[in-house]
Amino acid sequence: MRQGKLPEAEAAGHEAVAIQMKLTGLEHPDMANAFANLARVLEDQGQLAEAEAPQLEALAIRQNALGSDHSTLALSLCHLGRLLKKRGDLPDAEALLLEPLAITRNFPGTDYVDIADVLGLLAEVLANQGKISEAKEFFDEAQPLRKDIK
Repeated sequence: MRQGKLPEAEAAGHEAVAIQMKLTGLEHPDMANAFANLARVLEDQGQLAEAEAPQLEALAIRQNALGSDHSTLALSLCHLGRLLKKRGDLPDAEALLLEPLAITRNFPGTDYVDIADVLGLLAEVLANQGKISEAKEFFDEAQPLRKDIK
């Protein structure tokens, strides 16, 4: 994706979804990865409306396969929240991002979603809505966590 070959990446993403569907069927967690990857390519191309459907598919598969409190589900929720933010749907992004925040707080140190990233994204969403004091709380909470990473 970083080489400027997004149309080729999109075609490969659609092909990967089709192949994965044949291999595992719709409900398998690997299918969620294929949908999430396709959604990311579409999002990177600025096709935000088109990216939502595969992102929702990935979320639904992970929710059904892994449960509502699994750390991998937080990844899908965070990706969908980022997509909603890019689309300008800030109230829905805010509400949605509270879910992966709760999950990551229950699973500290997860490899899937860094709590500092979720806090930062939520702070951006709040700030963009003019909720500066709330945004600052999340930003301040994220800062020491980011320093620990370095």
